Amino acid sequence: MRSDQIELNVSGIRNPDIMLYSPSNKIKFTENYIVGIADVFLVYSMLSPIILLVLGAQIKLVPNFFRTFIVLLGPGILAAAIYFRAYGIQVLKRNKWIVLCMMLFTLVIFLSSIKHIDTELTRESLKFFIAYCLFGFCLGTISNMSIVRSRRFNLIWVVFVTGFLIYAIYDQWPVINRRFYLTGIQNSKIVNNAQIGFLFYFFALCVLFKFHSSMKIIERIVIAALLIACSVLGFYTGSRTAFFGFLISIVLYLFYYSSVKRMKIYPIILVCLIIVISFVLLPYVDKPIKIRYAKAFEDFINIARNLTSNDFSKQNIDIRLPIWKDAINKFKNNPALGAGFGIAYHDKISGGSWVHPHNIILEILAELGIVGFGIFLMLFGLIFAKVFLIFKEISRANRMIFFFYPLSIIFFFLYSLLHTDLSTEYFKWYFAGIITGFDTSG
Repeated sequence: MRSDQIELNVSGIRNPDIMLYSPSNKIKFTENYIVGIADVFLVYSMLSPIILLVLGAQIKLVPNFFRTFIVLLGPGILAAAIYFRAYGIQVLKRNKWIVLCMMLFTLVIFLSSIKHIDTELTRESLKFFIAYCLFGFCLGTISNMSIVRSRRFNLIWVVFVTGFLIYAIYDQWPVINRRFYLTGIQNSKIVNNAQIGFLFYFFALCVLFKFHSSMKIIERIVIAALLIACSVLGFYTGSRTAFFGFLISIVLYLFYYSSVKRMKIYPIILVCLIIVISFVLLPYVDKPIKIRYAKAFEDFINIARNLTSNDFSKQNIDIRLPIWKDAINKFKNNPALGAGFGIAYHDKISGGSWVHPHNIILEILAELGIVGFGIFLMLFGLIFAKVFLIFKEISRANRMIFFFYPLSIIFFFLYSLLHTDLSTEYFKWYFAGIITGFDTSG
C-alpha cells in the first residue's frame, strides 16, 4: 500500500513540480509569449506611418502609400494572424452589432467615393482609409485585449514612447533649446507642429497611466520624468488644439480618478483650476507660445461671428473658417448622401484648396451626408455603450487600467475637431477596435 501511495504521489496531478513543468503549462506560456509579440506589432502598426516618416527624413525617402503600407503590412498582418490563431472569430460574433455598423460605414464610404473615383485625392483617401482605419479597427478588435494584457500593452507603449522621446530630443534639441516652434523649417524637414504636439500629448497620456500602475519608487521617478518630458515637448510645439485636448483629458482623468479612489471632488476641481490658470493665464517662458495660446480665445469669438456672416477679414479670421464654410455649403447641397468621400475644400479668401476641412464632424456631413453621419454616431454610440458594460463587469481596482482606452478616444475626437481627416485618423479606429473586442473574462 505504501509503495502504491508513493507511486500515486509521484505520478499524480498534485505534485507541484509536475504541475510547473507540465506540457500544457509550457504550451500556455508559449502562446502568451507569442501573443505578447503580436501586442508589440499592434503598437508598431499604430506608429508605423510616423516611423516611416522619421526614417524617410533621415534617408531622404519620400513617404507614399505603397511604402507606408509595406511597412505596416508585415508586422500588422503577422499580428492579425497570431490573434486569429489564438482567439479565432468568436470576438466578432460577440460584437456583431458594432461590426455590422462598421461594415455599413465602410460601405457608405465606398459608395460615396464612386462619385469622384477618377480623382487622385479620392483614390488616395480611400486607400489610406482601408490601410489605416479599417485595418486598424479589425486588428484592434481581433486582438481580444484583456486587463492582464493591458498592463503589458501599456508597458510596450512606454518603451516606444521612450524611443521617440530620445529621438526627438536628439534630433530637435537645437530647436527646443532656442524655444522655436517644431515646424520643421530647420534641417529642411517637413513636419507638422500640430501633429508632433498631438503625438507627444498622447504619449504623455500613455505614460500617465503607466505611472498610475507603477509601484516601485525608482520606476515612478523614471515614469514621472518621461511624463514631464512628453508634456514639455508637446507644449513647445505650440499646438493649441492638442494642448486643449490634453488639458480636457487630464481633467477627465482627475475626475474619474477621484471617483474610483472615492476621494472628495473639491481638491480635484482645485487642481483642474490650477492647471487651467497655469497654462492659459500665467506668463510663459516663451512669448510666441504665449501669444498663440492667448489667441485661442479670440479665435473662438471669430468662429462664432464669421460662420454666421459672409464678411471675412484676413486680419481676424482663422484659416479654418473659410473651409468650414465650404464644408457647410457642400452639406447643404447634398444633405442626404453628401458630396462624396475624398473631396477638396476651397478657401475663397486665399484661393487655396485643402484635402479636409480640419473638423471631423463637418467632413463626415459634407462627404457622407446625414446617412453616413448617422451610422458614424451609431457606431461610436455602441462602442461607448460597450465601455459602460466593461466597467460594470471588471473590478473597481482594474477600471483605471481600462480607462486608458476610452480616454484616448476622447482625446483623439477632441483633436480631430480642428485637425486631421477621416482617412488618416487611424489612432481612433485602433482603440475603437480594442474596446470592441475587449475580453472582460481575462
